[in-house]
Order: sequence, then C-alpha cells, then structure tokens
Amino acid sequence: MHIINNEGIKADACKSAKSALPPLNLKLSLATLAIILLSNSLFFHTLASADALIPPQNDFYADHYDEVTYVSRSFFVNGEDGYIALAAEPGSTDVIKYITNGEIIVIFAEYTAGNQAWGVTRLTGAEKDGWVLMSQLVLAYDYMSFYEDHQDEFYPYAGSYDEVYANTEIMVYEWPGSGEAVATISGEDLGEGFVFRHAYLDPQGNEWAFIDYWQGIRNSWICLSDLSNDKLPATNPRPQVDLIPAQEPQIKNPTRPSGVLIFTIVAVILLITVTALLIRRFMRGR
Repeated sequence: MHIINNEGIKADACKSAKSALPPLNLKLSLATLAIILLSNSLFFHTLASADALIPPQNDFYADHYDEVTYVSRSFFVNGEDGYIALAAEPGSTDVIKYITNGEIIVIFAEYTAGNQAWGVTRLTGAEKDGWVLMSQLVLAYDYMSFYEDHQDEFYPYAGSYDEVYANTEIMVYEWPGSGEAVATISGEDLGEGFVFRHAYLDPQGNEWAFIDYWQGIRNSWICLSDLSNDKLPATNPRPQVDLIPAQEPQIKNPTRPSGVLIFTIVAVILLITVTALLIRRFMRGR
C-alpha cells in the first residue's frame, strides 16, 4: 500500500497500525468498541474495525474512556486566534501542539466538561493526541457526509471481482467525486474473501465500491469503472467553508523539559546548596 496524500482522516487510518503505538489495553479497547457500536447506525456497524479500536494516545482519555461519545469525523481547525492549542486534557494549559486554522484533523471522541464540549484528536504516527474545544472546529465534508447525502442510492455489490483482483494499482478516494486520491492498494493483495459492502453509481455513470476496512484503509471508495485513475474529476469536491484567517502561533509545538535539562537544573540547585553550607561552616570556624 502506498500513501499519496497525508491529509486528515485517511492519513490517520493508514498510519495507525505502526509499531510506534503502545500495546492496546484490552479493557479500554472493548469499551471503545462498545461506544462505536452504540453510536453508529446499522449501516456503519461494520466500520468498528481493528483500526477504529486503537484509542487516542492520551492519558485523560484512558482515564475517562467510558464517559466519551464516539465521533470519528473530520474537522477544519478554526481557532479564534488563527490557530488552536491541543491541551493535555480538557481545560488544561499544558499544550501538546499548536495547529493553524484551515488544517483538517480527526476527532475520535467527545467529552463534556461542565457546559463545554471537548474533542480528542487522532493524530498521525507516534504523536501524542490532545483535546480541543469543539467550538473551535468546523465539520468538514467527509465519508459520513457523503453517506448522509446519498445513502438512498447505495446498493449491494453483486458484480465480478476479477478486474479488481488483477489490478496492481487501485486508487482510493475519500468519497465518489472528491477529486483527490488518498491512497493506492493492489488488487492482488485483497484475497478472495474480500467483499465490497455497498456500491454507488455516480451521475457520470461511474460505478463505485465502498471499502469499510482493509489493512488500515477504512471508510473509503474505489471507482470500479476506472480503477487506476488518480485524476478523476472533482464532481463532488469538499465544500469551502468560511474560517478565521490562519495565524502562526508565537510558540510552535512546545516540548516539555528534557531529562538533560531537568538534571542540569537539579545539579545547579545542589551545587548552590552545598556551596552555601560550606561557606556557612567556614564562617563559623572563624
């Protein structure tokens, strides 16, 4: 599998299985599965995949996983100052990362603290996830938006898989007509047990198939009528939204004090203390 776009939900889906992630907590994973199953419609019950069970890398989420509402949607960042600060926990001033307006992030789950709704992110790679006020986000058009718009047009796929299996470079799109391929897969790797849950015929006569989950790819579509075309026209692009202009934060991606820095500070304090004691003893001796 080759990733050709690193944006938003698809990047998260394609990288989540990396070894940098810590081992799953069984109790936490089972609770997350329960949240997913209770929060989705019958159509999406199959989307509770192994990838979706990987919880955010966040201590507060681990402590409160049974108090959140599953979301798994894409959002535009739209902070009042032109950026947002991901907090270690809801209401905390401990900043994990700054993200500028206009970027798309995935909110895994939502937690209510007082009268404020907070979302926990699903960042890529080994980055720590953080919390952001949902009021500083704007919902982006995504796979669920497409489902809501076209669910009545979906039908079970009953066609042949021969051409799919024979194709070594199949382009993956977030939804039909999005205009931007986000990944590629090889049909040779799919195996005969692989099935498409649903299909869709777009206004241009192209048939699309929905992939609920396959090796990190989830909630995605491929064009059965033109499997290898990575330049399919954007007949249904992501709608533009009005956002607060982006501004660069004054402090970018702050890091917590390193072990060397902490050791140096402690050593200096000890040196000053010892020196003061020696001076005091010397003065008394006189």
